[in-house]
Amino acid sequence: MSEEAMTHDTGLPGRRAIELRRMIGVMTISPAELLDAYLIFSTGPARMARAFQRFNR
Repeated sequence: MSEEAMTHDTGLPGRRAIELRRMIGVMTISPAELLDAYLIFSTGPARMARAFQRFNR
């Protein structure tokens, strides 16, 4: 996953669903990148990082 997809700067959570679907269709982003962006946006980067560290143990 790209570094840009991991930040709030991508603006993915602020885009319309139809635009996000188009981006997935033309492979600008993957469904996994979109899910990651929403998880980070909704939980905050610090909490997501702690969850990721616990998951990888």
